[in-house]
Amino acid sequence: MQNIGDMTDADSQALLNTLGQIMREADHAISTGNSKMFSIYKLARDALDLLRFDATSRLVMRKLGAGTDPVVMGMPLSPEVIEYMRAGQKINAIKELRGYAGCGLKEAKDAIESVWDDYYSPF
Repeated sequence: MQNIGDMTDADSQALLNTLGQIMREADHAISTGNSKMFSIYKLARDALDLLRFDATSRLVMRKLGAGTDPVVMGMPLSPEVIEYMRAGQKINAIKELRGYAGCGLKEAKDAIESVWDDYYSPF
């Protein structure tokens, strides 16, 4: 079992999706008269709230640590690339990096994906 602080953003998103599904199924069971599912629904809701708080905390920590420029392919990322990543615009970030670094599509895609979770949060 993993501590929530050790989870990657992808792990958090997967757990978030699972908890959402549990809540929907429990909600359906409650609506059909199964009152025993209420405690499962409440636990899933509490866990979901904790995940949302964790996601917000990660985002704040990233912003506080923004003074250190990430290095990709031997050079710091441009502010435009970082803004595209924060906005969830992976394709635009790749395009910008290609123009900025003068690299090929595969190199830019691999570089962006290597730092994507550090900047983009779906929450």
